[in-house]
Amino acid sequence: MDYSKDSMTTWMAHLHKQWPIDGLLHNETITGVPVSLDATDPNGNAVHIADITTDGYSGTFAYTWIPNIPGDYKITATFAGDDSYGSSFATTYTNVGESAPTPTVTNNNSSIDVTTPVATYVIAAAIAIIIAIAIVGAIIVLMLRKRP
Repeated sequence: MDYSKDSMTTWMAHLHKQWPIDGLLHNETITGVPVSLDATDPNGNAVHIADITTDGYSGTFAYTWIPNIPGDYKITATFAGDDSYGSSFATTYTNVGESAPTPTVTNNNSSIDVTTPVATYVIAAAIAIIIAIAIVGAIIVLMLRKRP
């Protein structure tokens, strides 16, 4: 876990004396350490993503980043070190795919937009009514022919 040097007194009191971490010791809380996030893009170029601070309790972090080009990326998180800890780093790899094309919006000048669900139901109902009228008409014609 990565705790900042300013949190060492609180952390050691918690670890060795079982004191709670709730600000009872000099009103301190556990804070994280600064981490540099850097990447190597698919073309081998170095890209600085961001400087962030880890979560004080778990030493983890999260950061949302959208790369400029698709492909394989090597991402490295680096802690430069301080008075309490030596430097350290961790590396992971990820692949970024092509982004989906942005849909274009077109104006439809017709009075009925047939892509809406309401328009679809109206058209289906009109067709059903026409079929029903045709069936009733056919039945009436057949009934009139059978009469002597």
